[in-house]
Amino acid sequence: GVEFYSQVRVWKAIDRAQVVLLVIDASMGVTEQDQRIAARVKDDGRACVVVLNKWDLVKAAGNAQVVFEDAREKLHFVSYAPFLRVSGLTGSGVSRLLPAVDRVKAAWESRVQTAHLNELLRRVLSQTPPPSRRGRRLQMYYLTQARTAPPQFVFFVNRPDLADPAYERFLERKIRESFAFEGTPIRIVLRSRRAMERRRR
Repeated sequence: GVEFYSQVRVWKAIDRAQVVLLVIDASMGVTEQDQRIAARVKDDGRACVVVLNKWDLVKAAGNAQVVFEDAREKLHFVSYAPFLRVSGLTGSGVSRLLPAVDRVKAAWESRVQTAHLNELLRRVLSQTPPPSRRGRRLQMYYLTQARTAPPQFVFFVNRPDLADPAYERFLERKIRESFAFEGTPIRIVLRSRRAMERRRR
């Protein structure tokens, strides 16, 4: 009963949040519950900062790099979040928490001009066009940002069913690299050219 109601409180807290500080006991490692919470944070579209607490104990044990890499691997679905190593006992790294919160919240709420997005799209398509599927290739015509909190980007294409999931992840990565979307999930939506034409009318 206690565990159930504790989890309900966590879900409600995530629902109310803009930025989630996911605090991990680094001396114990990432648990399945930590992974479930991280997945919920991403699915709910919240900005995130991963806080690896008790880092003083990890350093004393001499396995800091292994623990850090293990945490990144187990929380790979929020790999876009900053991973901060702190110690609540000594205060080490704590001063970086609020600046990180401000940074990821700004990314979560940020909007990119359409002209800049389409300049990026032209560059990406010229260097790495979409792969063909079933003998046909996805054509991408236009890119715009539909909303913020979290950022959602809409690609207008010939046939959304030709999209390759790996290529969508590649596009997300390019958007992150180009516009510094640290700590926030990004939504990618593909719409047909007909939707683009209706939008322009």
